[in-house]
Amino acid sequence: MSSTEDESAGSWSSLDTPLLLDVMRDVCHDNVPYVVEDEVPWWEEARESAVARLHRFRHRIHKMSWLEWLSAALPCITWLRSYSVSEDLWHDVMAGLSVAAMVVPQGISYASLAGLPASFGLYASFAPSIAYAVFGSCNQLAFGPVAITYSLLGAGLPAIMDGLGVPVNEHPNHPEDAAAQATYNLAAIQVAFLAGCLYFAVGMLHLGWLTRFLSPNAISGFASGASIHIAVLPELSMGLSLVAVLVAMRHASTLRRRLVVLRALAPLTVCALSIAIVRLWAPGENVIRRVGPLCGSPVTLCLLDTCETVSVARTLAALHAGDSPSPDAEFKAMGLANLAGAALGSSTAAGSFSRSAVASAVGARTPLAAAVSGGVLALVLVALTPVFAALSANAQGAIVAVGALGLLDLRAGLALAASFPAEALVWASAFFTVLLWGVDHGIFVAALVSLLLLLTRIAAPAVEVARPPSAGKRGRGHARSPPGLVTGFHSLSAPSAVVRVRGPLVFASYRHVHDRVLSALCDTPSTPLPGAGLPARIVIDLAAVPFVDSAGVRLLRQLDRELRSRGAVDVRFAAPNAEVVQSLWRGGLLLDLGVGAVTGPLDP
Repeated sequence: MSSTEDESAGSWSSLDTPLLLDVMRDVCHDNVPYVVEDEVPWWEEARESAVARLHRFRHRIHKMSWLEWLSAALPCITWLRSYSVSEDLWHDVMAGLSVAAMVVPQGISYASLAGLPASFGLYASFAPSIAYAVFGSCNQLAFGPVAITYSLLGAGLPAIMDGLGVPVNEHPNHPEDAAAQATYNLAAIQVAFLAGCLYFAVGMLHLGWLTRFLSPNAISGFASGASIHIAVLPELSMGLSLVAVLVAMRHASTLRRRLVVLRALAPLTVCALSIAIVRLWAPGENVIRRVGPLCGSPVTLCLLDTCETVSVARTLAALHAGDSPSPDAEFKAMGLANLAGAALGSSTAAGSFSRSAVASAVGARTPLAAAVSGGVLALVLVALTPVFAALSANAQGAIVAVGALGLLDLRAGLALAASFPAEALVWASAFFTVLLWGVDHGIFVAALVSLLLLLTRIAAPAVEVARPPSAGKRGRGHARSPPGLVTGFHSLSAPSAVVRVRGPLVFASYRHVHDRVLSALCDTPSTPLPGAGLPARIVIDLAAVPFVDSAGVRLLRQLDRELRSRGAVDVRFAAPNAEVVQSLWRGGLLLDLGVGAVTGPLDP
């Protein structure tokens, strides 16, 4: 290192020198003014951050009015303050009635899927819907029973009962052992209570950011596999004919906008046909077969409800060009809705894809639509429950099948296979694991594959090396270098080479980046290029490196040492962002190499 570089390096030890700040502003390609501060232990930073947050919280509390306090406790106050009766009420009432027409037969059918009396499906549509209207924030979300989670209950609860030695009744509406059915029902209520506590705790602890790791491809593959798992269960004879009626009415609803109401009335029409047939012919056997063992984990059930509800809320927010709801607020609303349902004796509830789509199509404007739907369910529970006593299992199976097949999305898997094969692997892992192994295994295998894919991309970032013709024989990375990579060579002393790393420099990518850089510049990582040697100047472009950890600092130091030992006269690091510069400073690399070793962006 020259005397000039020694003097420059020495100036770095003075943290307040204007030279250091000027260099940081020149080097950082993101043009963010960078200020170097004295090193503070992490526990001091955590304490200062906590104290600052506490002061901000106290200041916000002191400035809040009583109406803001009330809105924080009851989110419905926010939309009620701007509610327009003339513009919004009609749309909300029609959407609520349409969802209620769907959820009555669906709730009864899904309850049978879980081995519960029909009233459980109706209560899961009544209390949680009203509670979500009070505490929720998504205008079109329809809250209530969903097919996948009730199929999980239908497998998990019998396993619990078997462990307790309690028999499971085949006919929950007319149980042979009333005491055993009461125990079974109580277990379902307890699951709803525990789920509500879990959701509310996640929201209060501000852990909603964890939903960022929910892969849409994993959810799509899982839902497609689970839909086939559920839909193949109903008896065929009468069930297929009722399925045909449902599908025909659903298709007719897409032909004209005025016919969109047929989609909501389809399940109710099938129920009416089934009840009429049962009253006339009274077949002796109309029992839908019990779902096979799918899942025994309540954690899986909560995870699936979260996936579905958050996905529906995000989709509706994007469709209506609104703000995406806060995950923490949604978790709190889900928790309170399930606690309300458990208090009134229902099982778990979540956001429904199909019913939310109907509410959106009919034109729901605010969460009042969910309250209207809950009010209609209350009337059904009071006056119309005996009407549905003769609802055949075939009709229930048809409703379950069509509702489940609505989640089937094979086009998504095929589109991913054609454009993003790695993402298609996530979709396929969820889909086939559900079909061949079980629903609970499917979601966890898909999550594992998604995590492995993410880690692979972090551990193996792209490394591009461009060697100009004057540098001698090409390295092996030159052929795949994009044309724009060699820009900026005219400002460097030839012969030169530019190495560009596209990804974080962390412990997981240490060996990959090290070997790729040396193998691209040399024939082997340990032997320089025969006859030509290394270029005199090598620039490692860090513009596409978002962050560097301690292992990344060691990697850059080792590359500098090895490249210089093999003949490189000058090794520089170009265009790091402010966070990378801070890491290089803390790791001592800037002090070791001097100011001149770090440069600004390459010339365009």
